[in-house]
Amino acid sequence: MAFGALGGRGVTPGRLYDADGWLRARIGSQPVGLQRLSRHLARRGVTGVTDTSHHNGPDELAGFAAAIARGELLQALRMMGDARLDGAASLPGVQVGEHKFHLHEHDLPPFDELCAAIARSHQRGRAAAFHCVTRTDLVYALQALRAAGVIKGDRIEHASITPPELLDELRDLQLTVVTQPGFISERGDAYLREVDDDDQLWLYRLRAFADAGVAFAGSTDAPYTDPDPWRAMHAAVSRTTVTGQVIGAAESLTPEQALALFLDHADAPGRQRRGIAIGGSADLCLLTQSWAQLRRDLAAAQVRLTLGRGAVIWQAD
Repeated sequence: MAFGALGGRGVTPGRLYDADGWLRARIGSQPVGLQRLSRHLARRGVTGVTDTSHHNGPDELAGFAAAIARGELLQALRMMGDARLDGAASLPGVQVGEHKFHLHEHDLPPFDELCAAIARSHQRGRAAAFHCVTRTDLVYALQALRAAGVIKGDRIEHASITPPELLDELRDLQLTVVTQPGFISERGDAYLREVDDDDQLWLYRLRAFADAGVAFAGSTDAPYTDPDPWRAMHAAVSRTTVTGQVIGAAESLTPEQALALFLDHADAPGRQRRGIAIGGSADLCLLTQSWAQLRRDLAAAQVRLTLGRGAVIWQAD
């Protein structure tokens, strides 16, 4: 784990970076209650979620399944995690997802070890997902996947900075990108101050993926951004920061394309669901506005009813 440099007396300066395990080992932890968040998501029409934490293992799998069984978590869940979940069976309401690799350009894992870990998960039929928020992260992940081999379902999380040459590699390797347009809205002003000018051109791209034939989908990345998917859709259209600056206007999507970002299958992002089939389980929300009204401002969506796996999980008074 990387964390703030320790002082001469073993005292941290007060800022910890990705030191969850280090801190947990010292002060312990308690499972977080999911009821309030789950109902908030249901009120916004969300019927399924993916937990992308890289340290998830069997205990977290069992914990999420228990939360669903007692009605605390209303959404269907796909859960990524570490190598301990290779070969693990899904549980009711919880689908075992990809092996998540959380890269940090200042502390990258040994290349051969990373490739071996990818190959082991692939041999168990489990795809890999890479956290890539810098150009270096993305280069390293792509080279590791090229060396280890790619299987269906391998994906890149964020792809925060994707210059043209890496866009071509994503297409050639047939990888899927799951990105977060909400970061442009919520953190865009900081990006304009802190991100290199050359890299600002390639921040949280959207239309470029579509034009290049790269499969891509959207997420909110809550709790790091607002969990409301409609706000993320609005950001995908406007590309506007809090202060009104526009970042990457050429990457803007139409309202229809922005909506499609959040209509994919959890186990196949980039492959949009095509309506409701007779005999299928209903996962949908009904809105109070017509599409003609809503497409002018996706953040203004008002949900009347949400159905998850055929059951009402929220409805307006």
